[in-house]
Amino acid sequence: MAGLLDDFVTDSGFVITPVVAFGGRQEPVGDPREVASVHAVPLERFLAPGVPRWRGDLLQMPLGTSIVIHAPTGAILWQFAEVALRGREQRVFDVAQPRWTRT
Repeated sequence: MAGLLDDFVTDSGFVITPVVAFGGRQEPVGDPREVASVHAVPLERFLAPGVPRWRGDLLQMPLGTSIVIHAPTGAILWQFAEVALRGREQRVFDVAQPRWTRT
């Protein structure tokens, strides 16, 4: 394990504790009961111009042609990019979630 990012308390009351770890050459496998799709995203994409972007008070992480990630996952990925890749401090506890993520 490389470290932990900040806990993110979702609008639905769950607490997500992001763990940063080195995965080696393993292939991720999503649990079909919880995961619709798994995407490989090069770390350079997190540092690309326009990542993150803001639409009003909503954070968006455009990570591919048709991949736009919102909070809470988008907030966690933004914090990862800032802390792990850029070496900056970044807190995300106050990042708003889109209304449709609250169910």
